[in-house]
Formats: sequence, C-alpha cells, structure tokens
Amino acid sequence: RWMLWVLVMSFPLPLLALNMGWMAAEVGRQPWVVQGLLRTSEAVSPTVSTAEVATTLALFALIYAVLFVAWARIFFGLVARGPEEPVEMLAAERGPAAAEGSAGR
Repeated sequence: RWMLWVLVMSFPLPLLALNMGWMAAEVGRQPWVVQGLLRTSEAVSPTVSTAEVATTLALFALIYAVLFVAWARIFFGLVARGPEEPVEMLAAERGPAAAEGSAGR
C-alpha cells in the first residue's frame, strides 16, 4: 500500500526532470553567444536595464501564477462536484428507434 502512495506522489518528477534538464542545457551553452564570433562580455545589451529584465521576469511569473490558480480552481471544482449521475431513460422516452435497436440485446 505504501508503494501506491509513492507512485501517486511521484507524478511531478518526470516534468521536473524535463525542466531541469532543459534549463541545464540552455543556461550551460549560452545560446545568445556565437562560438568564436561573439564573446560573452560582448553579448551584454547596454540598452536593457536590470529593472526591465526584472519587470519582465516578474510579469511572466505573475501570468503563470494566475494561469495556475485558474487551472487549480477549475480542476478542484470539478473534482469536488464529482461525476455526473447517469440518466436512466425508459425506452418509450427515447423513441421507437431506440427501442428497436436495444430489443436484440
């Protein structure tokens, strides 16, 4: 039984591994610098301030947080509501074609 809980709680691990690997690859190779043509010290943009970079990063984080909260509210609302009750209909209510189709069962 404890193994089932380990399995259930490990669902975010593949996504975490994927994102960590992607970040390690992208940060490690500095894709904005061309090997042999542009050094890292020359790749700095003098027109973009630290405040602009911080603001952009904060806005992206805010957008992702808002999207996550919206998703969580919808998801947990649907889970709390539970599945819809099956509707039992009599053959007479469905019509003669439905009654004929189910007669051979």
